[in-house]
Amino acid sequence: PRLSEEEAGLATGLSPNAAADAAGHDIDGYFCGDTSPLASQAAAFRQLFTGGRRWRDRFDRVQARLRQAGDTVVALHLRRGDFGWGPFWIAPEAWYLEWLDGLWPSLRNPVLYIATDDPGLVAAFARYRPVTALGLPPVDGADFLDDFQALCAADILAISNSTFSFTASLLNGDATHYFRPDRAQARLLPYQPWASPV
Repeated sequence: PRLSEEEAGLATGLSPNAAADAAGHDIDGYFCGDTSPLASQAAAFRQLFTGGRRWRDRFDRVQARLRQAGDTVVALHLRRGDFGWGPFWIAPEAWYLEWLDGLWPSLRNPVLYIATDDPGLVAAFARYRPVTALGLPPVDGADFLDDFQALCAADILAISNSTFSFTASLLNGDATHYFRPDRAQARLLPYQPWASPV
């Protein structure tokens, strides 16, 4: 039987003494609500998705490559390929450039990593000498993995209007600042991954 995400009450279902009301059901929805009710499970969530040996081995290699390039890793996610309509709006590069212009002078030996499905965008950020692909052997069927792990390893993260990079921010427990585009204010604003709507 089907249940909507509202009926399933997934956030309460994660508490240690929760009843298994959603067990045996096909639960559907966008699962993009407020993450605040899940915040108490942040460490368990990170462990579940990043605790495996293969993840850690690859993550350590990605992180080492980033740290070789600089002391403060700033990562951007610029999603373009399957976006650009309805709720999947695209924030312009100008918002990210304006944000970087204000931030960059305050950072110690920064390196900019750009995760994107449109390599043509990188040229707009040339003055920051951005790093993109890390030159690691690709993971068959998961060519996005290095970008995702770079977002998870960043000290400062600026995401797009995308669950891909929002999920990376949930898994990044070490970043000091998180930013995302705000359509109403036409700029990047700070957010907290475990206390914000997706």
